[in-house]
Amino acid sequence: MSIIKYRFAYNYQKELIDVQTLSKEHKLATDNFKCLSCEHEMVAVLGEKRIKHFRHKVITEINCSPETYLHKISKIKFYETYLNCLNLNKPFDIKIFMSQECNFYENDFLQTCELKPEKMTFDLTKHFKKISIEPREQSFIPDILLETEQGEKMFFEVAVTHISSQEKINSSYRIIEFMVSSEQDIEIIESCLLEESERVFEKSDKL
Repeated sequence: MSIIKYRFAYNYQKELIDVQTLSKEHKLATDNFKCLSCEHEMVAVLGEKRIKHFRHKVITEINCSPETYLHKISKIKFYETYLNCLNLNKPFDIKIFMSQECNFYENDFLQTCELKPEKMTFDLTKHFKKISIEPREQSFIPDILLETEQGEKMFFEVAVTHISSQEKINSSYRIIEFMVSSEQDIEIIESCLLEESERVFEKSDKL
């Protein structure tokens, strides 16, 4: 069985720990690291010859899903990063393509012209002041729920192997879907900038 290497794990207080922040001098005996996916015990490998990582302490008979790990760490990092932006009054931006119209000749020809969509930047924190993880919202349980003070809502969904259901996509809710394939994608969240692409898309023209 191959050893699965992870960058993040929980400590005994269930705080998220980045193995890159640990040093050899760190007293590992005082920490009881747990896997985000399967919750089995993990150890931190901090040698100089290999990249720092967490691995399961016991390898045999552990059924751990890398997909579950990526899904969970993406949700947690988005929540922590966004909440930090709210607390520090920092922007968390999304760049999306918006349709443009020219109405210069509307009075003469009774029609407008569609222009090439332009990518526009929106600071989500200016609108959505509340954030929660996996709340029930009618028949849905979004990964993350963003909400304005007026009660407008947006879903942030993490897709590793499965995208949002068609029912959710067809709903009236605005949805940001973030495709994750590796731990490196977490850096996109930490940059506080999501840009519409094959990895990030937004289901709505209204922000």
